[in-house]
Amino acid sequence: MLLTFRRMIGVIVLSCWALVSLAASSLTLYVGDRGLLSTPSPPTGAISQAAWASRHYAVSIVEQSAYGCTVKITEYFTGTAQVQCDYYYYWYDNYGYMHTNRATTYFNIYCKGVDIVLGTTSMTLKPGEGQYIDYRLSPTISPTPTVRFYSSNTNVATVSNSGYVRGVSSGNATITIECSAGPSKTCSVYVKQVNPTSVSIPSSLTAYVGESQSISATLYPSGATTTLSWYSTDNSIASVSSGRVTGKEEGTATIYTTTSNGLRSNDCTVTVKYRVPTGISLSSSTLYLPIGESTKLSCSVKPSNAKTTVSWSSDNTAVATVDDNGNVTALKAGKAVIKVLTDNGYWATCEVTVPPMPESIEISPKISLMYGKRRKINVVSQPADAYLSLTWTSDDSKVVTVDANGTVSARTPGVANVTATTSNGVSATCRVEVEEPVFNFIVWMRDEEKEVYSLTEKPQVTFDEQNIILTTTRQQMVYPKDSVLKFTMEDASMERMPESIELPQTLELAYKHQARLEYSLYPTDYDIETTMVWTSDNPQVVSVDQSGVLTACGVGTALVTVTASNGCEASCLVQVPIPTYYFVVWLQEGGFLAYPFAENPVVTYEGELLVIATVEKEVIIEPYKVKKFTISDTLPEDYPSEVVPDITEAGMMYQGDDFVSFVGCRAYMDVYVYAINGMLVKTARTDAYGNLYLSLQELEKGIYIIKSEEITSKIMKR
Repeated sequence: MLLTFRRMIGVIVLSCWALVSLAASSLTLYVGDRGLLSTPSPPTGAISQAAWASRHYAVSIVEQSAYGCTVKITEYFTGTAQVQCDYYYYWYDNYGYMHTNRATTYFNIYCKGVDIVLGTTSMTLKPGEGQYIDYRLSPTISPTPTVRFYSSNTNVATVSNSGYVRGVSSGNATITIECSAGPSKTCSVYVKQVNPTSVSIPSSLTAYVGESQSISATLYPSGATTTLSWYSTDNSIASVSSGRVTGKEEGTATIYTTTSNGLRSNDCTVTVKYRVPTGISLSSSTLYLPIGESTKLSCSVKPSNAKTTVSWSSDNTAVATVDDNGNVTALKAGKAVIKVLTDNGYWATCEVTVPPMPESIEISPKISLMYGKRRKINVVSQPADAYLSLTWTSDDSKVVTVDANGTVSARTPGVANVTATTSNGVSATCRVEVEEPVFNFIVWMRDEEKEVYSLTEKPQVTFDEQNIILTTTRQQMVYPKDSVLKFTMEDASMERMPESIELPQTLELAYKHQARLEYSLYPTDYDIETTMVWTSDNPQVVSVDQSGVLTACGVGTALVTVTASNGCEASCLVQVPIPTYYFVVWLQEGGFLAYPFAENPVVTYEGELLVIATVEKEVIIEPYKVKKFTISDTLPEDYPSEVVPDITEAGMMYQGDDFVSFVGCRAYMDVYVYAINGMLVKTARTDAYGNLYLSLQELEKGIYIIKSEEITSKIMKR
């Protein structure tokens, strides 16, 4: 019975856990001030913990603990802000059991405002006049609050950040003074009207056609305001609106203004001009114009409202002429430059290319085309850069039609002649043979036999009660239905393809050189259209691209094969011999000596002798006879002795695999190394004895130009 009673007491106590209490405690603070709130005393027992929270945007919790918190007002507000404290406490009953509970208390926080005490609550100003607003803050707190000023109508009065009010135009405005730590105040401003006693504008103005500019009016006395009306004596020359003058046409006009109280300004003479050209451009910088044709060039002057007289000219009137309106006419093949010039010296040009007319044209003499197929006929003209404007015709459009691009279409078996004619009457003809189509009609019999018929036209298939009937314009075939399993038809037409290809049987190609292999297709009387595929069985020695260009990549032999799309092929055995290097000695007395080597030689000095050696050969030269020497895989052209300069004091140069040396040259002579494209890639300088060892190890393989004051030579870095 006692145990039950204790449990009941525990239940009764715990049911009061959510007790809420209201406290009368409050704080009144200025903006920026801090205040301390203490945790309320519990009804019984002791505080275990407390949680504080602000329920207002302008009140923040700075510090908190189980015993209290510090609050701070961050900005001014009116009314009441609340801080909530949820605290927990505990106690022990008579039987030694510990109990816990929670309570909530709300604290009221008030913000005490800093007052703006105005010494100026209203002011009267004239336009242009100004006055400071007299004010002070009460009480004085730290930090000092921020004060801001705002005008309700800046067209009437403006106010600065320091409270200086300036009248702009007549009317009323309200200046609001805001304080970050208290309520705002206002100051009324009245700007009174000051009527002008006179008005003046500039006596003259230069305007430009199509442009606008403002003209200012000065009112007297200072600060006077009025509404201005603007007038022009000739709106076709110059118009004016709200004091902005716009040039219309060359000439002069008078501008004046009047005030709302009846005053008239002096006259302003406006002279309207066109702008002077600052540049000119043409509608095209190049023209391609056939003989006898004309086109018009148009020019644009900058600025667009500039006025000028332009003149046109051609530097080659035999090729092309131009008239005063920019119309260009082509007269004969060649080039001419058309020039347009402004009266103040600006110009632009257009280069006119007049191509020659074709003297002859060549097209395929004969082609074979399957029924239903299409093919473009290619044209070659003489000269190659001739102007080609072709007219294509077919003498039998039932057999072959041809479009404006020279594409022929086979309509029906037969023969037709297609002719291409140039604008100057030169023509060439191609015989087009349209082959009869071949259709294989296959009848599959039930006894697993089949019959194949090659037909030149598609048959018509009909049925009667017992038979399948195949009919063409030339024949008819009848099959009993019971004996036929199925029938199919396939297009067996074959394009005319080469029967053989002719290539050179052998070819010798120097190392690192290129050559194009030319081939012929047979039969030669037809221009056969096929895809040619090129291959090499040893591309490390000879490579070939798909246009038949060979490149000698190494020493040896390779078999190069070309294959047509029907499998017809031909081959050429290409040999790349061991390369020959020429050691060329340029003599002081003029001319040169050339020594052939099968490999790149090594150059050394042995005593006073220059030794050029390979594994198989050695050449010894006395250095004083030598101007320079080079190593190349080709011989130089003959050196004309009559233009040999006086080089008795010149030094000499020799090249190794990855270096160049200069011996006995001028002291401190600059040496430049250029790539074959003209780019400077390396520089050096000889020493006090005129010697230089120039390493080429960092350069890529290829041909370079060595240039100095005494020696210029082409070398090959291997």
